Amino acid sequence: MDESTFADLVALCQSLPGPSSSQTCFAIGVLQRGWVGGLVSWGCFILPSALLMTGLAAGLTVLTNLDVGLLHGLAVAAIAVILNAMFGLAGRLTPDGPTRGLALLAASVLLVLPLLAPQLTAVTTLGAVVLCGLLGSRMRSADAQTSTRVECSTVSSRVARMAFALFLAAAVLPGVLQTLGVGGIDPAAGLLRSGAFVFGGGHVVLPLLQAEVVDPGWVDQATFLAGYGGANAVPGPMFSFGAFLGGVMDADGWPTSAGGIGGVLLGALCGVVALNLPGLAVVVACLPFWEDVRHRPAVRSTLRGINAGVVGLLGAALLMAAVAVFEVSLARGAGWIMFDAVLVAVGFTLLSTKRAPAWAVVLGTGSLVATVLTLT
Repeated sequence: MDESTFADLVALCQSLPGPSSSQTCFAIGVLQRGWVGGLVSWGCFILPSALLMTGLAAGLTVLTNLDVGLLHGLAVAAIAVILNAMFGLAGRLTPDGPTRGLALLAASVLLVLPLLAPQLTAVTTLGAVVLCGLLGSRMRSADAQTSTRVECSTVSSRVARMAFALFLAAAVLPGVLQTLGVGGIDPAAGLLRSGAFVFGGGHVVLPLLQAEVVDPGWVDQATFLAGYGGANAVPGPMFSFGAFLGGVMDADGWPTSAGGIGGVLLGALCGVVALNLPGLAVVVACLPFWEDVRHRPAVRSTLRGINAGVVGLLGAALLMAAVAVFEVSLARGAGWIMFDAVLVAVGFTLLSTKRAPAWAVVLGTGSLVATVLTLT
C-alpha cells in the first residue's frame, strides 16, 4: 500500500461513524484480503488493549482488594485527559463562529433537556448529534481538497449492501425493539448506538457511552471514569473501553449477571464487539462507493456540523464527570478538592504541552492519590 492510499483511508475513516484508528486498520485488511482479512487485522490491533481492559474489569468485579484510592486517582486523571482532548478537538473542529455555536447548542441540549424532559434522557445525545448534523448541512462547507481515489476490488457491491444493512440494523433495530417492549437487549442496544453514532472515535465516544451505561445505572460514575482512565493508560485503541464496560456492567440479561470470572470474560467480549461492530460494518459498506460522495458539499457540511456537535457533547461530559469526581473529594474534606484540582491542572499542563504521554499521567496520578490516601 502506498502512502497516498493510506492517507485516503485515514481520511475516509475519520469521516465515518465509529473508531477511526480501528477502522483504518480494518480497512487495510479489507483491501488486502476482503472482510475476513479486515477482521484478522482489526483483531490483532485491538486484542492487547482489550485483554488489559478485561483484566481491569475483572479486578473491579471479582477481586475485592483493588485499591479504592487508585480508582479515584484514575478518575481524576481522566478529567485531565478529557479536558486536553476537548481543547484539541475544539481547535480542529470548531474553528469559526457557526461551528462554536453548534458545539454550545449540543452541550446545552445534553445538560438542560434531561432536566426539562426526563423521559427524553435516553435519546438526548443522539438528538443533539442529529440536530447539529441538520443545521450543519445548511452551512457552507470548506473547499474540498483533491486526493487520489481509494480503489476497492475485494468488496462486491452485494457485500457492501449487506454490510450497510448490518450497520442500519445495529444502529436502529435495538431502539425499535426497545420501543416495542422487547426486554433483555438494553445494554447491547446502548453500546451499538454509541458505536454507530460517534464521529471521530476516541474521546468523542465518552458522552455517548456515559448516557447509555451510566445514566441507566448499569455502571456507576466512579467506575466509568476509572475505566476511562485505564483506557488511556494502556496502549491501543480507545474503543477497547468496550471490553471494560462489558465486564463491569450490572444489568439484567447481560453475561455478567451470571457472576464469576466467566461472566466478566463473556461480558467483555460482547461489549467490545457491540461497540465496534457498527463502525466496522460501515467501512465495508462505504469502501466501494465513498469516492463518489465524499466531496459532495452537503455531505461535507453535515459532517462538519456533527463534528462540531461532538465537541460540545465532550464538554458537557467533562462537566458532568468533574462534578461526580469532586463530589467524592468533598466527602473526604475540602482539602481534597484543592488537591484533586491541582492534579487535574498539572495533568492537563503535561498533556497539552506534550511533556508526558497520557499513560504516564494516568498511572502517575493514580499511584499518587492511592499513596496519599493510604498515608492519611
